[in-house]
Amino acid sequence: MNERERLRLKQDGFFAVRGSDRLSVRFSSGGGAFSGSQMAVLGRLADEFGNGKVVISSRLSAEVVGIDPADVDQVKQIADRLGFRRYLEDVGAQPAQT
Repeated sequence: MNERERLRLKQDGFFAVRGSDRLSVRFSSGGGAFSGSQMAVLGRLADEFGNGKVVISSRLSAEVVGIDPADVDQVKQIADRLGFRRYLEDVGAQPAQT
């Protein structure tokens, strides 16, 4: 993945997983809490597109890890359709340092 593509993905809330060719995506909790149905969807995203785990960050976002870059558009479509806000949208689209 070239630098331009990496930055585009980062603006969409996707981050490179160190030591891997996979990505993670962060979702904002919108006030510090996810509903049970939101967590179920995040779990399904993790099972279908990631490594099967959802990580809760110290910033109260949920991170789905292990996404194949080829699946980014599908993950975005599902998340957008269900009303999830990717993390960077919630913090003004400023990429976090990883």
